[in-house]
Amino acid sequence: MEGNAKTGAIKKTANKNNGAEVDVSTFLRDRPNIDARKDDAPICWERTFNGYRVIDLGSDNIEEALQLIQREFFRSEPMCKSTKLHTDITSVESYLHILVTKMADLKSVCAIREGTGELVGVAVASLNLKGDQQRTETRVRPHQGQALFRVMNLKSCLFKEANIYENLHIDKYLRIHAVCVEPLHQGRGVGTALIRSCVTRTREFLIPACIGGFSSGASQTIGNVLILGERILFSFLFQKSPRYYYEISRRY
Repeated sequence: MEGNAKTGAIKKTANKNNGAEVDVSTFLRDRPNIDARKDDAPICWERTFNGYRVIDLGSDNIEEALQLIQREFFRSEPMCKSTKLHTDITSVESYLHILVTKMADLKSVCAIREGTGELVGVAVASLNLKGDQQRTETRVRPHQGQALFRVMNLKSCLFKEANIYENLHIDKYLRIHAVCVEPLHQGRGVGTALIRSCVTRTREFLIPACIGGFSSGASQTIGNVLILGERILFSFLFQKSPRYYYEISRRY
């Protein structure tokens, strides 16, 4: 079934198990901030020994990054998977819109396979300021998708408990919103390089902290070494039950 929505052209598959598919190119129209750096050479933050490099996410590869997120992150990230977000067309579209907005902050990075130029991973990050009290999670409403609403409610709960600004005595930090790596390239240090590049960016631009809210086992392991190992602000025991997420999110 095909149709048009307010924020993008939608293509929904007949088989529910395949999930909802959104034409990500529609999210990139009229986004001048994303194109602002198109004439600048992207900074290479890291090169790995096995043939990958991590660079700034720019206008040349942002569409490919969104496709990767839609294809893999929405299906495999534990909270998205638990709520079956990839089958909720409204949630998929709303989440992509949120991530495009974060990418426009020009703090995200991507992993490229040397030789082929293939984008194989992405870390979406943006600068959070203390003055902006309304976090993205608290602005999401049920009409933007029930699955997304539940996911963002839980994230809001976690970051509220972490109390980042007060606990760390800072007024800004770089937040990693999502980390995604192509399955064929997982287990090769790509995710580690992406997160390490975000930490490097934090230091280079004198941002006092780099914060990530990680739910998958792989990203938690990386985060414990590179970010959270210095200080875990808040954690909870991961449960696979969707009901568990729902009950926690209802408290906030």
